[in-house]
Order: sequence, then structure tokens, then C-alpha cells
Amino acid sequence: MDIDPDTNPPEILARKKNDQRLMNAVLALFLVGFLGHYVRLFLVFGGFNTLLYAFQVGLIAVLFLIRDFPKRTSLESYDWSIAIAGTWAPLLLRPLNSPDIPVFVVLQGAGLVLAITGYLSLNKSLGIVPALRRIKTRGLYGFVRHPVYLGYLVSYSSFFVQNLSALNSVVYCALVCLCFLRIRAEEKFLLQSEEYRSYTEQVRWRLLPYVW
Repeated sequence: MDIDPDTNPPEILARKKNDQRLMNAVLALFLVGFLGHYVRLFLVFGGFNTLLYAFQVGLIAVLFLIRDFPKRTSLESYDWSIAIAGTWAPLLLRPLNSPDIPVFVVLQGAGLVLAITGYLSLNKSLGIVPALRRIKTRGLYGFVRHPVYLGYLVSYSSFFVQNLSALNSVVYCALVCLCFLRIRAEEKFLLQSEEYRSYTEQVRWRLLPYVW
């Protein structure tokens, strides 16, 4: 969806903005389902990290309602497919009644805090599929270009180690692959913007400083 005032007549721009508001509301409503999922997990299993997951989902829902309109959004079916799969797949992870390993509990919480801080840094530029909004260069985005995905990987890995099962193994491998595929898709789309190309020269690392 193109919501660039320089390329759209006012009446078409207004219609596209209304469509975007409706989409944002629908996405926020879907996230209420995520929130209910984590609340149920907390009631059954307890755990501070489960509350962090719930807080993260609630924060994302709010950001969807207030986020900026994109100037351009990818229309590639591949980009949409991996974005949707990467968003919903974490719901397939299943906690087990296994003893908590303190170090991995802490790492999982640290990953969640990292992802939440990344969302706060991203703020109104939040998106699921690749889209051109205001480029964020401050907060965690001053260190790596995809801090939210880094937080996800730390959190997923810690959860997986504590909850080993055949299902979780398949889901975890899929989530890791999807994170890297989404990073590549987002970079490919955003590099069309001169502003983002300039940002990549300032912040060289995509995910982990001095590694990648």
C-alpha cells in the first residue's frame, strides 16, 4: 500500500489511510488473542517471563493503533508469507512441566526485555511486513539494525532449551529460519530508500555487533 502524499491525490490518500486504520484495528484485535493465550499460560504455569510475553503483546497492540502510515509497503507474497508465519509460529511453542534452569530463565527474560526495548525504540514505525516508515536510528537501533529479532532469538533459544520436545524442536528451527529470512526481506525492501542506505553505513551490524 502506497500512502505517500506526493504520489496520491487527496481523496485517494484519505481512502488509503482509512483502510490502514481498519487494518491496524484488526491486527490489534488479533493480538488480543495472543494476550489471552499468554494470560492462560500464566494462570496454568505461572512465571514472570510469561507476564513479560503478555506485556510485549499488549505493547505491540497499542503501537499498531498509533503507528505512522507507511509511504510504501511491500506487495510481494513471499514477504507477507514469512512475516505472517514468523508472527504466528511462536504460538505453537509448548511449555513442559520440566524443572526451570535459572540461567535460561534469566536469558529468556533478558531476550524479552531486549525485544520490548526494541519495540519502544521502534515506536510508531512498527510493522509486520516490510514497509517504509520513519527510519529509527536511536535507542537500540543505534547499535544493530534489527534488535527485536535479536531479542526474539535469545528468548526462543532459552525457552527451547528448557522445553525440549519434538514439536518445539520443529517450531524453534522454523522460527530461527524465519527470523533470518525476514531480516533479509526487510533489508532488501528498505535498501530502496536512500535514507536507509545511509543508516546502514552508520550502523553496520544487522543482528549482532562484529558478527553479522
